[in-house]
Amino acid sequence: QHEAISELRSKLSVTRGPDKKAITDVTMKFGGSSLANADRIHHVTELIKDQIAAGYRPRAVICSAMGKTTNGLLSAGDYALEGRVNIDALRTLHTAALDEFEISDNVRGEVMDLLKECEDMLNGVRLIQELSPKSLDQLVSYGERCSVRIVAARLNQIGVPAQ
Repeated sequence: QHEAISELRSKLSVTRGPDKKAITDVTMKFGGSSLANADRIHHVTELIKDQIAAGYRPRAVICSAMGKTTNGLLSAGDYALEGRVNIDALRTLHTAALDEFEISDNVRGEVMDLLKECEDMLNGVRLIQELSPKSLDQLVSYGERCSVRIVAARLNQIGVPAQ
């Protein structure tokens, strides 16, 4: 084992479970390419489940937006400033993941509501012809907010409690 890895592991918070097995607290972060589509989300959620079985306890799982969603939202902001609003590609990407996993109507509704709110915001940008830094932050947040709901729902489906 590499010395730096050994040193890092020695600093991790370790507790013992009921079976006296070491449990290590970790934070997991998954970027957009790791969450690009339903297949990748399935892989990530199985990885999380496997890591829990190996004795790691995720204190937080951080999810970026799916695939190129952030770039799509930035482009959508530019298009809105030009008078065009269209988030069909983003809606299609998220709906495909929801359909693949047969996600509950409750979570599906949350994701669809977020996408509708995003579209409404872009219509506001189109009307007032302004996209401030604060509005831009709000706009790109829709990607993460949708992604995390889909990942949490999938984790719950495979027996990993998540919210």
